[in-house]
Amino acid sequence: MARYDDTFVDRFLDPWNRHDVDGALALMTDHCVWEVTRGREPHGTLYTVRANVRAPIVEKFKALPDINY
Repeated sequence: MARYDDTFVDRFLDPWNRHDVDGALALMTDHCVWEVTRGREPHGTLYTVRANVRAPIVEKFKALPDINY
């Protein structure tokens, strides 16, 4: 059985496609890890803890207003 099915993927991507920061964060645990492949670090930027993930998501939505997954 697959670890994730289309229902899970749709549920996860829905708030991202609506640029709903609170909705996206609601699907993350308090101790989440979000890796972005760009940044100053050699392998991108790593954000840990849900409170630290909010600002980069907001900035991403501002920088890429048409982003859709």
